[in-house]
Amino acid sequence: MQLIIVSGPEATGKTAIGKVLAERLGIAYESKDAIKEPMYDVGARSTWNFSWYENLAKDEFFKIIESYIARNESVIIESNFYGSDKKRLAACLNDRVVVNELFCKTKGLVSFRRFVARNESGRRHPGHHDRRWYASVLFGSVFRIIGVNLLYKPLHFSDRILFVDTTDFLKVDYDTIVDFVQQASPKPARKALWNKN
Repeated sequence: MQLIIVSGPEATGKTAIGKVLAERLGIAYESKDAIKEPMYDVGARSTWNFSWYENLAKDEFFKIIESYIARNESVIIESNFYGSDKKRLAACLNDRVVVNELFCKTKGLVSFRRFVARNESGRRHPGHHDRRWYASVLFGSVFRIIGVNLLYKPLHFSDRILFVDTTDFLKVDYDTIVDFVQQASPKPARKALWNKN
């Protein structure tokens, strides 16, 4: 089976990439946010105490991943994995799993501007309470500009990592992404995909 991990910093197009890829490949797509948001909707606590539903959502997310692996069924999983997430995900893997990772990224302050615009537009689910993160997302973006990734990094379960530049969504080459996933083989390979001029 293939486990296709779509990860990266905030507002780098992970959900869009994951959903398009799922449709193109005919593979199931699972997202932590799709679990977290309904939990907030039925909960009774403030988003300032967000960890209660964030942790519950992660627990459910990993249970879902485990169920796909147990059935030997390929799946695309999408989240901004960090911290202990790698250890939890590693515990789910076995020798039958071929891991492909798509790491989404943008140039400059694009992802920060998207992050703010998305929240201020009112389209963002209130359970994320993104205003509290503006400063940290800005700092993270600035550090990435100078080549320092403090929080979000590829998980490196194998060398099958494709870096996808989503600075301009119109220039994302989905054919290349699909080819990368379909060409999965026992021999690892690292590739990088950036916008074409």
